[in-house]
Amino acid sequence: MKKPPAIQADWPPILPGAAFLSFALCIRIAIPLAPELRPWFLELTALGGMAVILLTRRSTKNSILKSLFGNTKSIWSLLPGLILGGVAVGIPLLADVFIGWTALSQDPLFAGAEGRVLDAAPIGSQTILHVFLIEPFLGQMIVLGICMAPWAHRVRSGLFLGISAGLFVLVLWDFSAAGLLTGAVSGLLLQRTGAISCGIVFQALSGLSGLLMVYVYPRSITLLGFLL
Repeated sequence: MKKPPAIQADWPPILPGAAFLSFALCIRIAIPLAPELRPWFLELTALGGMAVILLTRRSTKNSILKSLFGNTKSIWSLLPGLILGGVAVGIPLLADVFIGWTALSQDPLFAGAEGRVLDAAPIGSQTILHVFLIEPFLGQMIVLGICMAPWAHRVRSGLFLGISAGLFVLVLWDFSAAGLLTGAVSGLLLQRTGAISCGIVFQALSGLSGLLMVYVYPRSITLLGFLL
């Protein structure tokens, strides 16, 4: 007589997100005890996210794949992220043009802005890795794809956006207005499109906007520095 098939129990949807957030909190607590880990905080957090995906893959595999392109599974699902990301990229340029057209360009605060580029740390491979790979992975695949996607249509929009923004700044440890705004907009994109790929594009372009503000259009920092 054949044995009955083993029951493949699925993980509760809250478990992967709770496991990851607990790991991220432990890493953050450990950093003051081991300061040499501080430069690698995001990398360690990302490794924890990958471990959670592997350990709870029965529930996270389908949830991430389903929410990657949403219900449409079409490249057009990226369009809202491209539009909003394009706006974010254009803001430093528009701010710089506005300063150049007005008397603000003669103000010492703006006239000496180019010196900030010399003072800023040069862009290295770790910066590129953070902005275009690790941060979008943590923000979209983990915070939204694992922690928030199961609740996207079970929680009211305002509360969902607030939780998304809060988790973004906690996981990425970026307590800036830009971090909160990126988290809230990404949550909104997930709710409206059902696709985290849309938020990945938006977050990567928002990171590019920050690099442009610091290294290409430093005068815009005087106007928009509150975002950084």
